[in-house]
Amino acid sequence: MSAYARESLPLASRRTLMLLLIALLHIALIYGFASGLGKQIIEAIPNAIQTHVIEVREQPLDQPVQLSNVKSMDFSQDSIPVPPITITVPPDELGPTTLITATTPSGSSAPVSPAVHRVPGDAGRDFPNVDDYYPSFSRTIGETGSTAVHVCVDVNGRLTAPPVVAKSSGFARLDGAALRVARAGSGHYRPTTEDGKPVLSCFDFGIQFVLTN
Repeated sequence: MSAYARESLPLASRRTLMLLLIALLHIALIYGFASGLGKQIIEAIPNAIQTHVIEVREQPLDQPVQLSNVKSMDFSQDSIPVPPITITVPPDELGPTTLITATTPSGSSAPVSPAVHRVPGDAGRDFPNVDDYYPSFSRTIGETGSTAVHVCVDVNGRLTAPPVVAKSSGFARLDGAALRVARAGSGHYRPTTEDGKPVLSCFDFGIQFVLTN
């Protein structure tokens, strides 16, 4: 019993000391709050989060360009005057194949082609005799007249298409006889020539029916 009492005394002393310290701490805290020390400590602690409001003003955009006072301008081709251009070439400098071009105000140019000597075709040598195709009844009743026939022939004087009446004589029998003469004359036409060379062409020629004694 005596040994147990000696071991338990230090433990009791430690507990008493701890209780005493706790009591003193409480007394100090109570005194601090009572004297306003706690308020000073709280005010000394800065706020963890501080919010700053920054006012941002929008910069005004550039003012749009006012076009109401700007006069419209017409840049079309017709509104721009273009003076005509005249080209003068001495006659002695022109060769047989020289082309002269003149620029028009619109900017277009057209070559001047040399003139072509053209001779229209007609009935040629050994062409059928018109009297051989004169309708007998037309002779009897005295029908006369001239029929214009449209024909197309090649360079050898042959028909390339059936002939047609271009202008009537006023009598159907004479017009029909004129077409027969034109068909019979295939191969006996004189073709159209250009600068002396025969070419494929179409032309009109007249067939006349006249009564003779």
